[in-house]
Amino acid sequence: EGALNLGYSVDYFHYVYEQLNGAFNGIFFDLFRTISAQFGCVALKMSKFPLQRINSDYEVFDGAVDRGEVFTAVDTSWLRVSDVKRYRYSTTAIRTKMLFMERWTDDGFTSDISFFVVFPVEIVVVIIVAWLVYTVLGNLHSLLSRRSTTANVSKAALESLDFVHRLLYQLFSLFVFLMYQSSFNGNNLISSAKPSTYFFDMMRQLRGGQRKLVLTTGDQYFTGNETEVFLGSNSSIIWGGEYVEDVFRIVCEDATRVGLFYEPDLYSFYSEKELTNTCRLAETLVEWLTYSLHQGDTYHFLISQNYSRRVMDAINFALLTVYNPDHVNFALTQSECRMYNLAASRYLQKQRELALAPFTRISFEQVEIPLVFLAAGLAISFVAFIVEQVSA
Repeated sequence: EGALNLGYSVDYFHYVYEQLNGAFNGIFFDLFRTISAQFGCVALKMSKFPLQRINSDYEVFDGAVDRGEVFTAVDTSWLRVSDVKRYRYSTTAIRTKMLFMERWTDDGFTSDISFFVVFPVEIVVVIIVAWLVYTVLGNLHSLLSRRSTTANVSKAALESLDFVHRLLYQLFSLFVFLMYQSSFNGNNLISSAKPSTYFFDMMRQLRGGQRKLVLTTGDQYFTGNETEVFLGSNSSIIWGGEYVEDVFRIVCEDATRVGLFYEPDLYSFYSEKELTNTCRLAETLVEWLTYSLHQGDTYHFLISQNYSRRVMDAINFALLTVYNPDHVNFALTQSECRMYNLAASRYLQKQRELALAPFTRISFEQVEIPLVFLAAGLAISFVAFIVEQVSA
């Protein structure tokens, strides 16, 4: 009966966020809309609470969880034995990984010989030699054909030269075709993978001052004396402020800085066109660490014990079937996640979209590769034209 009134505080893309028109969207919004309809609620009303209503513990929203006015997802590290008497906990609602991100050191496009040479060097040498032999045989054929002789030996030599000439031409054309297919049929050879950084190397760089770890003040990644244990001292950390956008800017200012983010934080980065136009981030591959980085932290919904067990059973059933993060490999759930990812990205882009310039400048580096192919094609055509004229 009536509407289900729920509230939250922080937009968490793509799970729940408020759109520019005041409406709400996200996976969790869809989940609770399904739950509300199942229990006979006429509508789902969402409201966004200010951050000031959250205290240091997860006694969130001034006790509004007990009154059934909000939903929240909590980490398992927050659970306490005494909470069993107050709350019901759902199965896994979110699984989000932590990522080390650093500024991409290769700004813009670069020429990479591996983009053009998709075979081993020996094959390339064979192609070049075949082309040289092809040219020499063509010239030799022209010289022999100009002699006015009817000797059988000369005819046999000309026919043999023609055969080898055509064979080399077909061989050269075949290799060029295969190179074209390999370059443009899905192989991304212009970019090379960065080697992984091992845990001990990362810690050594942070302890030695070669790198700085940038963190937001709102996230307590380290507690107690863990900073000294892992990093040696607080001097290895740069606190970037309350907002994750500030951390992105600090990381982009210096290639020696590494930021630690949750996966949904990257939506905020890629939606800021002004920042992404001048900075590219790349994940720092670290072959180590805890469950948080490899598998992701798990978060669970909690509701008041005043609610019937049937409510939590319905939430768990929805999480275990359609809305389970473990089921993203299934086609239906994967398409649903992509839909919410796209919607969240479009929302963030519209929110921060600036006036577009009448035209977009393109640097020479961006058109370098097409120009190289154009020049190579013109050169081959010009050489073929000269050979034809000499042979005529």
